[in-house]
Amino acid sequence: MLITPLRKLVIFACLSALLSAYPLLGFTQYSFEKKAAFKINSFFPVEIIDFYPEKKLYLGYFKSPEGLKITIVNDNGEMIAQKILVGQGPDQVSTAANCMAFSKDGDIWVQSPFEIVLYDQKLNVKARSKYPSETNTQIFGRMEVFNYFYPQLDSLQFSFFTIPTGTSRYLGGKDFKSSHLIEIYEPQNERLYEIAPVSEREISDKLDKSIGAMYFPVFALADKTNKLYLTTSFDKEITVYDLSTGLLKSRIEISHEKFKSLDNNPISTASLPSFKNRINLAGKNHRILLLEGGLILLEYIREISPAAYENNLAGAPQYHHFRDPDYHQLIIFDESRQLTDDLSLPVNGKLMISLPGNRLLIQIENPAIEEDFIRYEIYQIVKN
Repeated sequence: MLITPLRKLVIFACLSALLSAYPLLGFTQYSFEKKAAFKINSFFPVEIIDFYPEKKLYLGYFKSPEGLKITIVNDNGEMIAQKILVGQGPDQVSTAANCMAFSKDGDIWVQSPFEIVLYDQKLNVKARSKYPSETNTQIFGRMEVFNYFYPQLDSLQFSFFTIPTGTSRYLGGKDFKSSHLIEIYEPQNERLYEIAPVSEREISDKLDKSIGAMYFPVFALADKTNKLYLTTSFDKEITVYDLSTGLLKSRIEISHEKFKSLDNNPISTASLPSFKNRINLAGKNHRILLLEGGLILLEYIREISPAAYENNLAGAPQYHHFRDPDYHQLIIFDESRQLTDDLSLPVNGKLMISLPGNRLLIQIENPAIEEDFIRYEIYQIVKN
């Protein structure tokens, strides 16, 4: 049938009306509006990983010549307390400090591979307790947020995750597809248990055991509803679990713009892009942040071509695209579907945490300018 210009116009009008009437067929437009800014007087970037809204306090850490320090920062950017955590002192942990977070009362939980330690806001120890784990997971040079929840929402007894988000437990080339992604300890019953089997992932049949060291859970916990939002480093979905039962409740499909390695079959070290067969150039799902109104934010790192990597390496010998803000992309979801295409971070921006009011804390670091302070900006997510 001949399609005349008039018929083309009619078809276009019908499609436009259909997209307007059924927004599920198209993506919603969101943008970031800058709302505030502050500075932290430090030569070293302070990585912020939690926020205590009652007193407007930030919890973070930085790498100093003396070692990794944790710090509490007020909303004016002043570091009101700081401490080297790892050591042999009575107020330190003897192994790696993997995770930390504010407690409900504003104290600070710190998690090592074998114990949790409760500090007050002056960073003095209030309590400590050992726990078992099937995996001796130690991370160095970074910390993640400590994930804990109350199985009975009105109870004072909590459970916590033993393996940090973004951390692999599958080293040594073992086949991980019969394992679980999440390990939880329940102190009141001295119970250690697992949920979220790898075999439950829709992509699991494509995964090769050679990627074990690069395969890890990426998750966030909604403490008011006890929902777990879980993906993995190589994944096309976010799965939602009910932590009171450990059961899978729903799946949310992810459509990345620039993560083509997920189409490989198998997904293996041989099929992933690399530089000189040594440096991984593939993308990865990096982080999930939860927002208000049932919104979910996924941060992923897009792939880089060997030519682009080599070009960037020539100007910066320590370059890796995992640390390059230009390769970090954001996608917004609701509880059932993806709402946006890829969104870019502000220039020279590194995503820290989400804040109340659907705001994001962004660290701004321009490598071309050396300053004796670190800049932070707060952006609100706005639906256009």
